[in-house]
Amino acid sequence: MINFEEAFKITDTLVFSKTGKHLSDVQRAVIQGTWNCQKYHEIALEYHCTPEYLKQDVGPKLWKLLSEELGERVSKKNFRTVIERHTLVGEAGKVSSVSVPAHFPSTVNRQPSTVNSQHSTPPNIDWGEATDVSEFYGRIQELAQLKQWILQEDCRVIAVLGMGGIGKTSLSVKLGQQIYPHFEFVVWRSLRNAPPLTEILIDLIQFLAKETEFNISPDPYRQISQLVDCLRTSRCLIILDNTESILQEGNRMSRYYPGYENYGDLFKRLGETQHQSCLLITSREKPREIAALEGQTLKVRSLPLLGLDTENCQEIIQAKGVYGSLEQGEKLIERYAGNPLALKIVTTTIYDLFEGNLSEFLEQIQQGTAIFGDVRDILEQQLGRISELELETMYWLAINREPCNVVDLKKDLLSITSTVELIETLESLSRRSLIEKSSGSFTQQPVVMEYMIERFIEKILQEIETETIKTLNQYPLIKSQAKDYIRESQTRLILQPIVQKLLNRYRIPGELKQKFKTLIEHLKQQSHSSGYAGGNIINLCHNLDLDLADYDFSQLTIWQAYLQDANLQNVNFSGSDLSRSIFAKTLGNSLTVALGAQGILATGDADGKIILWTVAEGQQLLVCQGQTVGVKSVSFNTDATLLASGSQDQTVRVWKVTTGECLNRWREHTGTVNCVCFSPDSHWLASGSDDQTIRVWDTRSGQCVHQFMGHTDSIRTITFSPDGLTLASSSEDQTVKLWDIQTGSCLRTFYGNNAWNWAVAFVPSTSTPGKIHVIASSTNEETVRLWDVNTGHSFHTFHGHQDSVWIGVFSPDGERLASSSDDQTVKLWDIRSGICLKTLTGLESQVCSLAFSPDSQTLATGSVDRMVQLWDVHTGQRLRTLRGHRHQVWSFVLSPNGRRLASGSDDDKVRLWDVGTGRCLKQLQGHQDWVWSVAFSPDGSLIASGSYDRTVKLWDVQTGECLKTLHGHSDRIQAVTFSASGRLLASASDDETVKLWDVQTGELLQTLEGHQRWVGSVAFSPKDAILASGSNDQSIRLWNVETGECLAVLEGHSDRVHVLAFTANGSILVSGSYDRSVKRWDVKTGECLQTWWGEIERVQGILLPVDGTIWVSGSYNHNVKLWDMATGKCVKNLEGHSHPVWSVHLDAQGRFLASGSHDQGIKVWDLQTDECLKTLRADKPYNGLNITGVTGITTAQKVTLKALGAIDLNPDRI
Repeated sequence: MINFEEAFKITDTLVFSKTGKHLSDVQRAVIQGTWNCQKYHEIALEYHCTPEYLKQDVGPKLWKLLSEELGERVSKKNFRTVIERHTLVGEAGKVSSVSVPAHFPSTVNRQPSTVNSQHSTPPNIDWGEATDVSEFYGRIQELAQLKQWILQEDCRVIAVLGMGGIGKTSLSVKLGQQIYPHFEFVVWRSLRNAPPLTEILIDLIQFLAKETEFNISPDPYRQISQLVDCLRTSRCLIILDNTESILQEGNRMSRYYPGYENYGDLFKRLGETQHQSCLLITSREKPREIAALEGQTLKVRSLPLLGLDTENCQEIIQAKGVYGSLEQGEKLIERYAGNPLALKIVTTTIYDLFEGNLSEFLEQIQQGTAIFGDVRDILEQQLGRISELELETMYWLAINREPCNVVDLKKDLLSITSTVELIETLESLSRRSLIEKSSGSFTQQPVVMEYMIERFIEKILQEIETETIKTLNQYPLIKSQAKDYIRESQTRLILQPIVQKLLNRYRIPGELKQKFKTLIEHLKQQSHSSGYAGGNIINLCHNLDLDLADYDFSQLTIWQAYLQDANLQNVNFSGSDLSRSIFAKTLGNSLTVALGAQGILATGDADGKIILWTVAEGQQLLVCQGQTVGVKSVSFNTDATLLASGSQDQTVRVWKVTTGECLNRWREHTGTVNCVCFSPDSHWLASGSDDQTIRVWDTRSGQCVHQFMGHTDSIRTITFSPDGLTLASSSEDQTVKLWDIQTGSCLRTFYGNNAWNWAVAFVPSTSTPGKIHVIASSTNEETVRLWDVNTGHSFHTFHGHQDSVWIGVFSPDGERLASSSDDQTVKLWDIRSGICLKTLTGLESQVCSLAFSPDSQTLATGSVDRMVQLWDVHTGQRLRTLRGHRHQVWSFVLSPNGRRLASGSDDDKVRLWDVGTGRCLKQLQGHQDWVWSVAFSPDGSLIASGSYDRTVKLWDVQTGECLKTLHGHSDRIQAVTFSASGRLLASASDDETVKLWDVQTGELLQTLEGHQRWVGSVAFSPKDAILASGSNDQSIRLWNVETGECLAVLEGHSDRVHVLAFTANGSILVSGSYDRSVKRWDVKTGECLQTWWGEIERVQGILLPVDGTIWVSGSYNHNVKLWDMATGKCVKNLEGHSHPVWSVHLDAQGRFLASGSHDQGIKVWDLQTDECLKTLRADKPYNGLNITGVTGITTAQKVTLKALGAIDLNPDRI
């Protein structure tokens, strides 16, 4: 038997043979305790350290070392037995050389000396448990920077900072390998298991002074001094890895664990005291002593370590045997922010589970999460260290989805009242490498953001499950006033996943409804506190299709509710705070837009409303009162103090922007005013009209100073030159004219080669300072051309649109052109290079107005579907959408017996009405876009509907059931009609075809091709043998229904043919066109028998009463007028609509007439008495919404809500 001292000497000899170092104090304590059969917690109690430190770090390392040296497994249980078997000297001394891993420089013992340059003799190196870096990727710049600081600038302390897995450890080892010849001593230690400072100091001092007699002090402060002496005597490189292990979790000031504060003394002393060595630490967060001492010219520095560059990340991916395209590799790299460890983990998963197929993996994580396994562990370790306030900030950064500055974050966080506190929080998160800073804003790496959202969703679901409110009130699920692309991202990544998980979890009817009622009751009990819970519950209920009228939201804080498309009928918001919530607008159709300085947007619509909005929040400022008919153009002056408008009532008006007051009104034009424009100094206002003239007004005196005549058709656009001395105009006569403002003379006329839709800009020359080029854009079919007005030459042709281009607008800086097309896109072009810079998609209908902001950074689009959208010109992202209430009826038809009416509208629904009562009987839902055409079968049992979603649906009138959905068209459906027998159905589409369907089976029988443009109208002859189709190509085609053969092409109209009707015997076809004419054709010969022109703006319909006469309905003001085509006399004048009438329909007996108007109403008339029997109108979305005593919204917003049906029981408060 041997005693402990003998056993200790044997063990020390073995360790020294292996490492060149004697046993440390803590290792001696483990050996002694093990020899005396003590447990780890008993040894730790005597040594004054944690049991985990001994059990997870010191012990396992010691047993592993002894196992390797003795060639057998050594553990705490068998240590004594093994040592006793090695009592013979020969056995104990068999190891006599030092074994060094091949990937490290050799360790050599030598006398210390003072050296300031590269040494000829190898240094003393102790790599400890440094990782193998034989596979090392990139970091060339980081290594160069560290070498510069250490070798050239003699920095004393350097911190390498970064997230877990980012490569700090590998970088520190690689650096050591590359620069070790410049040092006498190199030592690498890990602090992963938080060894006490005194142990590290003793270890370092023993290594640095092992050839010298050195009496190590027991006092840690004195030990630091002794270490400093060593660092002065010799040039040393000390690397301490995993420094975050000694820093407290959940503390934003980077405080140390109790008992580890003296590490801060070490960093401070080594940073402040002069010596010739360097301490390099790696950490996930920055110790505050280093933060206090660092500086660009000081001896203490820190290097934030970001992700690897794309090229090196691709090497990691390829090395793991993963294959895919470069683009797919870049997506993976971006997802994990170039984190090397995360990429190694995920590529291993791809190799193991997806056989190395990167494409399959990317498809999978699109449907799920990229956070799993060890990647999750890395993030949990990192986030487990932060405080509650830091966690709150992290959640907000994840919700916001894009970089945020301090001001915006302070508005978001409910628990922070001090800017200083927020700055400290952000600094702490930055030190922990959890957030990134750029240009004064803060954000997260994609993988961190995804992890935070995943945690956030789990917490929200848990609170709904347990019916508690904390996180639900602390953060919004979406930010209603955020930029559109941000809010849509929040909806897709936060709101919708929660909704889907709730639907999967709660399948019993009424269960979710009751759960939200309970949450609202809990919220009312703590209603004194503000927060986001009210808005979150409303957003969830709306997306879950729960009826909001079933809940009482009175007296609640309702922030960030997005309700533009919500049905709020009979919902109670009384006494609620509606701050930061978004509701539907009262925008009308055919919107015209203008952007002014100071972030103001103006909209004008077909209803005559002019509304001013803030661009940043989309909040309504005021309504300019006094306009009663359609607004065609709006324009700001330079400083946005004045707004001009032109309208269909032939007036030009000037409004004061701050109050909405009308300052001037001019009536001299004799036609619709299509365009208005201020001169740069605001002294002049020009207006262009359908009366073919341009007028120039003095804004100070109110006088008309010029009338420019010379165009032979309507004026479309006008533009002032930068000096205000020249005015450019474009007209439907296909010319552009330049006018001298002072003399009124026409300087030049440019003839545009049969092109349409002109726009003009004055562009500074890039080669000749001060020179201005006058350029014009024109559209023709799918192309845009740019012309030099001075030379008459076209210098660019833009291709890319897939359908007709209608509008072109130049940016104020003359660098870009925006064009809108019927392909539902807007394109941004560089006018100098001709390159398409951006294509704006997601537009739901035709764009009828475009406007740039004065700084050319934002583009506004106004659409016919009551929607205004704001776009970032550089990124192409949609910033804001203002959506009007959508219930405009676009199609309607009376049933054969005249008792029912079917209508299709822009809310994607078909409605069935009782004509006698005016009540809506059914709402038929199923289409995904506007319903543009509806038709009854001859027996009245079926309704056919054609939609912009490219489908035709057949509905059962009695049950409301969708019987069939007919697929086949590749573009919008413009018209549907049944044959007289009810056996066939015809559909006409923007795809330039007509399709014939079997009503019974839904089978596609024929596809009729031949038209060159959209097909907008179809009609069967009474005997089903012939079908007529009318198109935007200005022609009519007659088809054999059985064979699909084109029998004739009828030509003569000069614009779109949109109305067709056969007489009772089928021998005569009557057609109506946008050219304002009606033609009567002989079906057999194709001869045009008669052309009728009436005093109308548009042909609304062709009516064939049973007596054989032909009536033409034409629009004129707001009335329905019927003319007898044979005599040319007006036989009916039906008054009652408040807006222009756009379509009429007659019942089969010729007794009742239905008329549709832009006032959203359908009127049914008795043609015998000319009496209006009923007005059919869809309910407003906010009917009965109680807004009594609400706060947080403006007076203008309250007026809007009331216009959409809301009620205020205390109206005097407004």
